[in-house]
Amino acid sequence: MLYEIAEFSLKVKPNDEWFLTSKVLSISILDLTDKASQLKESISKLLEIGINDLNHVRIITNVLIENGGYKEALDLPFMKKPKTLENIPARIDYFLSTTKIPNDFLKSRKK
Repeated sequence: MLYEIAEFSLKVKPNDEWFLTSKVLSISILDLTDKASQLKESISKLLEIGINDLNHVRIITNVLIENGGYKEALDLPFMKKPKTLENIPARIDYFLSTTKIPNDFLKSRKK
């Protein structure tokens, strides 16, 4: 139902961050044959318009990690923000996100 609402709403407001995030979340929950391509397309659109809501950042990062997109999650532009000391919530989110990623992946990324 959320997927259908997001799809319908995006026809009216195609660049709406909330509806795009809702679509990404619903895609991740549903058992779709083209799940990977739909996630990629919707997340690319979100990155294109920009993500301003920290909760949306958290959702997108978690969806990527839960679907094996570890590299993509860590390479998101807003995941680079934690490097500044002033951005405490992003630093906490970045740390917590890495706890959900397999150690082997993180070790290979260090090299």
